[in-house]
Amino acid sequence: MKWRWGLIDAVITLAVGIGLACALGALAVWALAPPPTPENSSPPPEPFLFLLGAVIGLLVTLVARVLFGWFLVRRRRRVA
Repeated sequence: MKWRWGLIDAVITLAVGIGLACALGALAVWALAPPPTPENSSPPPEPFLFLLGAVIGLLVTLVARVLFGWFLVRRRRRVA
């Protein structure tokens, strides 16, 4: 039964990480991409900005997950 909770926890963490990555990727494109102009014929930077936001979002999720787990373990030791 314990493995089920671990699986549910992993799926929720992955879902939150993917959602945060997409949101931060879209935010990076919205905030940092230059407006298109007819004179600008170079490829747009949007894919790279989206990838940067996605990587940052996944890293933030992993760091938050590790810190939250550490906090829970520390809290359980203090209570017990």
